[in-house]
Amino acid sequence: MRFALALSCRPQWTAAASGLRSIWVHAAETGSHDTRARAWHTARPVSWLLLGFGVLSALATLNAFWPVRTPLLAIVGFFAGWLTIELALHSLIAHAVVLAWLCAGGGLAEWPGVVGLVLALGASVGLFALHLRSLRAVVTLREF
Repeated sequence: MRFALALSCRPQWTAAASGLRSIWVHAAETGSHDTRARAWHTARPVSWLLLGFGVLSALATLNAFWPVRTPLLAIVGFFAGWLTIELALHSLIAHAVVLAWLCAGGGLAEWPGVVGLVLALGASVGLFALHLRSLRAVVTLREF
């Protein structure tokens, strides 16, 4: 009976106020669907992508300011911080493009997207500060 009930599960799509949501409706033995009691709502995948982008960009920017000192993560942290510092302006432009694309795709419809946007904007401010700090560099390789 459980096997037959598991086979009768099928996805249905409904339009909600926050956009298109996936609802898994479990069919009862009689074939009727109880959407109120057995619906499972999922957030939009774009919102989760925006959250992931915000978390990764915030971690990379924080690592550029305060490098990781643990022996296991020191090599990865060094290269991540090095690329973030050296390519701060490039990363800032990439942030603007990716944020515009994810926000236009509906990433702000759910709470993960809003949190990701706040994190990514904070990382963008940090990247701009890194770029300004790199402009103040006095010694270059040519002067050696």
